[in-house]
Amino acid sequence: MKTWHILAMPPIDRFDGIVPLGTWLRGQLWDFRSPMMADLVIGEICDRSAWARSALEALHQGREEVDWEGDFRHEPYVGALPVTSGYFWYLVVQQSNNGTCFVVSQGWSAPDLYGDVIASTTVSL
Repeated sequence: MKTWHILAMPPIDRFDGIVPLGTWLRGQLWDFRSPMMADLVIGEICDRSAWARSALEALHQGREEVDWEGDFRHEPYVGALPVTSGYFWYLVVQQSNNGTCFVVSQGWSAPDLYGDVIASTTVSL
């Protein structure tokens, strides 16, 4: 089981430094010149897809605690934060009706780092 942390935050309208989910799923410009590279690329895309599905499922399961209504203002975004062991991915979803932003991550759970947190919860999948 993996633990996911979900933060609900006031509207954020700047998404510098993070990329749309569709772009992130495609990854970098892959080199398909060899069968071995094709296998690596396919594996990376599958891993990213599984991570994104899990993040969205965690948000869905925690929706009542953070008041997510299940809609998107636009495509979700993905970012990465460096930590001593490497990095961790996080997903940002903005709710359509009021702009509330939801940050979903396995990497951090410290809502006190952000004074504007509206609600938070933890989900295990």
